Amino acid sequence: MPSSANRALVCLVVVCLGSCMLPAVCLGGGASPWEAGVRSGFTFFNRGKNFEPVDLFLRRDLPFDWQSPGHGVRLGMRGEGAVGLLIGDNGREGMTASLGPDLVLGLFHDRLRFHAGTHLALLSRSDYGYRNFGGPFQFMNHLGLSLRVTDRLVVGYRFQHMSNADIYRSNPGLNTNMLELSLRL
Repeated sequence: MPSSANRALVCLVVVCLGSCMLPAVCLGGGASPWEAGVRSGFTFFNRGKNFEPVDLFLRRDLPFDWQSPGHGVRLGMRGEGAVGLLIGDNGREGMTASLGPDLVLGLFHDRLRFHAGTHLALLSRSDYGYRNFGGPFQFMNHLGLSLRVTDRLVVGYRFQHMSNADIYRSNPGLNTNMLELSLRL
């Protein structure tokens, strides 16, 4: 797809997801193990060779966890899948897909969550001219936190590192700061 078509598609999905989220946030409801959202961010320390990642993701809390009775502390796992767009400063862009588990520490009855994970990722484009990621297979590691603003609305931050773990000759890696907005379904 041409560059403008990719951007239009991502914008359309973000607008549709956002318009679906607003009524659900207002109506409230109980907690669900499913969460869907959008995240975007920026790279740093790249000497003028930056990237803008945009992802749509779907998460599910996994059924096995440990809870501290009466203390509001929970240790658990979740699975996450994401599709996205990685846009370079030079206008080159490519699609991304990732899938993997997260370890989650929930505090204050899961209102505040800390999470860490390693996901397998696939890039449709690995060479952006000024940065060659070596090949299509990558690993995405992240650390983050999220805050449940209402029973359904969640905002979060994650630091993410993408690398191919030296399975290719070139392994420059990519560090991003990402903000996310999601809805517990």
